[in-house]
Amino acid sequence: MPSVIPPSSSMSPRSGMPPVYYEETAPQWLFTSDELKQSTPSRVEGMPEDVEMLNRRKGINFITSVGIALRLDQITIATASIYFQRFYMRHPLQIGTKGAHHYQIAATSVYLAYKSKENPRKMHELIVAVSRVAQKDPNLLIDEQSKEFWKWRETIQHHENLMLEVLCFDLDPCLPYPVLFEFLKYYNVQDNKRLRNVSWAVVTDSFTTHMCLLVQPQSIAAGSLYLGLKHTGLTLPDDEFGRPWWDTLRLDPKEMEVVLETMLTTYENPQIRGSAGPEVYARDIDTMNFEHTRHVTPSVYGENTPGQQLHDRSVHSDANGSTYGGNETNGNHDEIHDEDMKSDGQSGSEEGELG
Repeated sequence: MPSVIPPSSSMSPRSGMPPVYYEETAPQWLFTSDELKQSTPSRVEGMPEDVEMLNRRKGINFITSVGIALRLDQITIATASIYFQRFYMRHPLQIGTKGAHHYQIAATSVYLAYKSKENPRKMHELIVAVSRVAQKDPNLLIDEQSKEFWKWRETIQHHENLMLEVLCFDLDPCLPYPVLFEFLKYYNVQDNKRLRNVSWAVVTDSFTTHMCLLVQPQSIAAGSLYLGLKHTGLTLPDDEFGRPWWDTLRLDPKEMEVVLETMLTTYENPQIRGSAGPEVYARDIDTMNFEHTRHVTPSVYGENTPGQQLHDRSVHSDANGSTYGGNETNGNHDEIHDEDMKSDGQSGSEEGELG
């Protein structure tokens, strides 16, 4: 028998209220899997698919490492990652004398992101961080009169205008973090630290992939929430019409499956470390079975009031044999505070390998 968090009138989906509102990514920035494999500018120029994916991953790791060195929040780092991925859908990676090197575009992405998110850093700080990450020397000293300093300064300033043109000055991409927090608030589980932290970490890990080019941000948030529910053993109640949580929130299960498949395939690579922990990404026969995260309740036409309980499938007993709920923290995950979830969460992921 599963343990139950005590019922609360605020725990059910709110009757008469519209579902969670979220902005969607413009169609021009969404692509099919076939387009990513065959039709990118780099592929057209002759770069093999595995080489392009490797360079994209190196660029994202570069962004993450520089962001951590500059103490940027995760929102800014994620924004830079989206700039980077979108840029290479309209411009090739460096092939001989053609294209743009992934480290140069990664550095410029960070520069544009912290300006657009009003989280500025001095140019000197950026160049020092970029140089140290590029040369894999965390103690490297960079003088403002050195060739290394001016090389990076000119590179960033040159590529800034190019990126603005390629991105069509679209510098405010939709992110899954605020959507995830709204999902948690809708079901009144934003204070469940285990669920919140695991789901947040999965969203963060999604930016090591090209997920932002495949699906809408709400699908990334939903897939992350699903993995968080699955990992913590929680279920969400149906609404008053007997609809499961993914229907209540008007989500696309097919896009959620794309998220799960992409994430699980990516993390089967032993060289990639996820911040959520390997157990979250373990593939099993129930990976795509959303029903296991659903607490079925009668509709308004049934005998009971629907959507009143959030269940924990893991049974915990005290000395007297009574059960208690699953709202305890998990020491394996860093705590994410409410204000971080809303907008400016600090990056909890470890510095990525540059490959």
